[in-house]
Amino acid sequence: MNVVVAPGFEVQVEEDTPNHWVGAWGDLVLVFAFAGSSDDVAHVFTAARIVEDRARVAGKAKVLFVLPPRHARPPSARVRSAILQVSRRLAKQTARLSVVVAGEGFGAAVHRGAVTGVFTLFRPDLPIKVATDFREGLRFLLGEDHTAIEPLVGLCEQRVALRA
Repeated sequence: MNVVVAPGFEVQVEEDTPNHWVGAWGDLVLVFAFAGSSDDVAHVFTAARIVEDRARVAGKAKVLFVLPPRHARPPSARVRSAILQVSRRLAKQTARLSVVVAGEGFGAAVHRGAVTGVFTLFRPDLPIKVATDFREGLRFLLGEDHTAIEPLVGLCEQRVALRA
């Protein structure tokens, strides 16, 4: 199934469940973890498969990973373990990673700080940005003036609104 976000911009939907949504456009992989994904490793392995597929074609993939809302439970030990396993395996196949922790205020800032701290300890060998919104994350991945940014921001907002 595909989603047309604008003329000429069609995103391939790889998986759509109540807990997560994974899609791809060119070398860009979009991963949305929703409330309920904390015990579900499926989004991790689906995203890994898509990164591998896109890297085979493009050399390396770019990943936008949207974390669930702050009120959601943190990932279980099983999900954290899957993320670490997949991250190590795919580091050489990933050009850039942007993790979106949306929101304003103290709570969102603490959440972004915690995510940044994890990356500081893990030290992956690729450029990473913890972003405050979709636009910031997509600009980091695609470049400041890429014509796909606004259509993709619209898709991201739609994905989140459908789960709100």
